[in-house]
Amino acid sequence: MSSRPEPSTTASPAALDKHDVELAVRAVRVHCPVMQYPATKRCLNCGWDFPCVTHRWGRRVLLAAGWSGREIDALDSRQGVWS
Repeated sequence: MSSRPEPSTTASPAALDKHDVELAVRAVRVHCPVMQYPATKRCLNCGWDFPCVTHRWGRRVLLAAGWSGREIDALDSRQGVWS
């Protein structure tokens, strides 16, 4: 684990650095919904109800960095049988 603190979710875009954005992109890509779960959408990575805490954190950071919702949604580019 990194000793680096998580960025504030209310931080201005100037307070977010490249590393923060890279972590947020990875969080949103990895913590995406399972499409074919019987009762509810679940996170593909951690199994919690979607959107999980990590996905919500990544989305907030990207929004604070100036990304649009459409750009964030496009990060989920899974294809194939297991999507």
